[in-house]
Amino acid sequence: MSTESKLGSTPTGSEGRDAVHIAIIPAKAEELLLPGTPVKLTDEDLAIGCRPDNALGVVDPFLGGIFC
Repeated sequence: MSTESKLGSTPTGSEGRDAVHIAIIPAKAEELLLPGTPVKLTDEDLAIGCRPDNALGVVDPFLGGIFC
């Protein structure tokens, strides 16, 4: 496997197998959070929206709707 990063490029079919692993933290939202919203956790482990430079992660950007 090559050490050259090709993340975000379209596979040509000659690449070996590879994977991107993403950590998940299941948490309850303290407020309405939309897909893609940057979030951090409170002391009570509730997810709240925040600025991207303070974020621990983002709400799943592939969610299909609003969940509350």
